[in-house]
Amino acid sequence: MLLARDLYLACTEMDPGYAPAWARLGRCYRWQEKFDQGVVVAGGAAEEAFQRAFQLNSQLAIAHCAYTPVQCDAGHASDAMIRLLTVLKRNENNPEISAALVHACRYCGQLDASLAAHERVFRLDRSFPTSVAHTYFELGDYEKTLYWYDTKTGLYLDALALASMGRNNEASALLWTRRERFSMQPALMHSLQAYLDDDSARGLAALRVEMPSRSRDPEIRFYMARQAARFGDLDLANELLSQSVEWGYGSSLSLTRDAWFEPLHSTLEFKRTLAILRVREEATHRAFVEAGGERIFRFRDESIFVPEGMRVQ
Repeated sequence: MLLARDLYLACTEMDPGYAPAWARLGRCYRWQEKFDQGVVVAGGAAEEAFQRAFQLNSQLAIAHCAYTPVQCDAGHASDAMIRLLTVLKRNENNPEISAALVHACRYCGQLDASLAAHERVFRLDRSFPTSVAHTYFELGDYEKTLYWYDTKTGLYLDALALASMGRNNEASALLWTRRERFSMQPALMHSLQAYLDDDSARGLAALRVEMPSRSRDPEIRFYMARQAARFGDLDLANELLSQSVEWGYGSSLSLTRDAWFEPLHSTLEFKRTLAILRVREEATHRAFVEAGGERIFRFRDESIFVPEGMRVQ
């Protein structure tokens, strides 16, 4: 990633008006901020690179796609969703825009829309990756999570899906092959490994170490909350879950159906968090409809579907 960053940086220096280079540079900065603990990235570097790309080309699909996780992690998933739906009206056949909608809609709790966006991508370009595995995880469909997760760059979610299905030995064996990547998401990886080792004290310690982190990644906080609940620390789980929702992530369906969150259901803090999330989901759904979101569902009714035997269920 360092080499890619330096090459894209060189591109922007050679041609400051080349928008795709700025978009790719922004993506490199964002990746380093999130996953590379050993690299210091100047504050706002990713945001500045993306905004430069948009100034040069406001319709650039790769910029809209790569910027979406940055905007969602900053707590503006609804704005990202509306932005993408607006761009989609002019660029309906570009899979990158729909792939970004998979991500943004999931953050907003619009899981059906997230799945529809993924199906749209699949029909446009079967090889184009999306984050739909996380959407299926939110829905509690762990088999489809495993099917759609990218194992080449896989880190955590497939092992977690196995553990959620009670397939702990498989999950532990899979994590062992990822040990060199633990530093990319230490709280999640170490706490899951501790769970599989039946060591709740070590698992909770791994979660608490991450608590003061400056990283405002609401989806990671969601997974941390889920693991804290599984360990039985309801106060920590509620605190993490409240942060996740406050920072802009969440699905009420997931919170009420996920068995790992069940111990929280009777707590007052969980009920407050769930109420806040449901109000926000209603507002987000209205915004989705007003922005013309139904067009991503309309794609399902077109005649270019994949053959019945290969259709995504």
